[in-house]
Amino acid sequence: MDILRLLFTFIFISFSGIGYAQNQSTLRHKLLQNKGDTLWIDSLSIVPNTFSVKEIPAEHYLLDVFKSYLVWLIKPDKDYIECSYRVFPVSLEADFQKRSFDSIFYRYNLPATVFLNSGTKQKPLDFGKLNSAGSIGRSLAFGNRQDGILNSSLNLQLSGYMADSILINAAIADNNIPITLYLYFLNKL
Repeated sequence: MDILRLLFTFIFISFSGIGYAQNQSTLRHKLLQNKGDTLWIDSLSIVPNTFSVKEIPAEHYLLDVFKSYLVWLIKPDKDYIECSYRVFPVSLEADFQKRSFDSIFYRYNLPATVFLNSGTKQKPLDFGKLNSAGSIGRSLAFGNRQDGILNSSLNLQLSGYMADSILINAAIADNNIPITLYLYFLNKL
């Protein structure tokens, strides 16, 4: 009895999915009121070379397929026009972004000096009266075999007096051997 109930449930779910998929057609037929020189056709972008207006040649209008606008070159005398076309599942004119700069800036309350150059040069390490120059570098690279490489380098030059009679001149360099990270992804289905 339980097997029969399970089989019936499976068949019901299978056929309900088929009925839903058939309603997702991209072919559209519309009757538009012909007022003005420009007509807005749809909220989605139109597939190129699929738009046609019944009984009106294509030379009488211009079509913006991304914004879905029709502009009349020669406006017909009809009050309503019948058109057919196919649409993409999304509007290609719309902006797509996960977050805008403003939402990140105001959400995390970062000071303006993080984004703007204040004009003053601050050294990351302060050695007091010693003159210092050099660079610190970090890099992360990803390969095409799911591996990552982390590089690190330090070049530092110091010169100056530490005390009355102690003069220091130093050139310090540290270039690490790249660390290779192998990333494994497990697919759980």
